Formats: sequence, C-alpha cells, structure tokens
Amino acid sequence: MFKKPALFKIPVFIALIILFSMAFIISCGDLFNAETEEIDLTPRPQGTPTPVPTPTPESIPTPEGMKENAGDVWFVPFEQWQKKGANFTLDIYVNTGESQKLAAYGINIDYDAAILEVNTSIGNNGVEAGSDGFVTAVNAEEEKLRTTGFDADGKGPSTEMHLLIINFKGISAGTNEIGIEVIGFADDNTEIIDDDNDITNNGFPGYVHIE
Repeated sequence: MFKKPALFKIPVFIALIILFSMAFIISCGDLFNAETEEIDLTPRPQGTPTPVPTPTPESIPTPEGMKENAGDVWFVPFEQWQKKGANFTLDIYVNTGESQKLAAYGINIDYDAAILEVNTSIGNNGVEAGSDGFVTAVNAEEEKLRTTGFDADGKGPSTEMHLLIINFKGISAGTNEIGIEVIGFADDNTEIIDDDNDITNNGFPGYVHIE
C-alpha cells in the first residue's frame, strides 16, 4: 500500500493549528464585545422623598404682672402664629389706672423687617386707632414705628384700654419679638400715668411666629 510521506502530514498539521487559532480569536472577540457593551447610565426615577415637618415653636409664657399696673402696655394677642404672606393685626392695650384718663402718649414699636412688614396703606402708616383710642401722628421708619396721640378731653379711665391697631404682613419665616418702647403717658391734667413713675419700663413685648 502506498504510504504518504511524512512531509505530506506537516501542512495538514499546520492548517489545523491555523483553524483552531482563528476559532479561538473569534470566540475571544465575541467575549470582548460582550464585556465592553455600553452601559446605560440613564438615571432611574427615584421615589418621592418624605417631607420633613417644620418644628412648631414652643409657646412663650405670658410675663408675670402684665397689665396689672397703671401705665402698663401690652399686645393682644400676646403671641400668634401666621403664614408667610398673611396680613394680620396686633392690638395695643394700655392700663390707665382707675382714676386717670389718657390724654397724650408716645409709643415706639420695634420689629424685625426681615420677618415682618408694616402695611402702611392702612390707616396712618399702618396704624389705626383702637376702639377706645386715638392716634395723631405715625412716623414709619425701618424696623420702628413712632406713634403719638393727643386728645384734650382724654379717654378712659380704663384698666384695659384698646389704644391702637398695628397692621403687619409676614414676609419671611421666623419668630419676631416685637418691642414696645413707652415714651410717656399723661392724663388730661398733664399728670404722668404710671404707678412706679418709671413709664419707660412698662412695655411688654409680643411674639409673632411666621411659618
């Protein structure tokens, strides 16, 4: 029988090696393409975050002795909560004592202009006379209202005279302590209305929380 020379087997062997090599390269190429496939980086929609409630400020205790003495001045309500953008009022009350009428006064109201705004379109630069009161002039400055009043006959006497109404608007969240600076109270005989003869210490602040 005719035998193929050994030389004839070499090319066949080389051909098989080439075929296996090509198959290996192709399979590796497919694997490489699969591993380098583009990754979708599109952000996935997240769940709606749970809103965190804003803590409510604690109530402020009413000062002891408020409105007990002649010459005392205070706000009603003493403390209140309002929404940002809301218009609201603060009333000022005075204790003139049991025997004296109020004929003249000077009161300054201090507030935080970053939290509150005076609605100067109402009344006299934002200030109106209360049910028992009167107002003559109001000078509206930044963070201060200077109010004065004069009535020759006097009003009262009253231990809770409703003197003034202040018109405010909440413009920013926060708590504002609104101060009262008493310049002086006098009756129709030009006598000072004050039990302690120290009128400038008798104004009690009010508190407004804007949410």
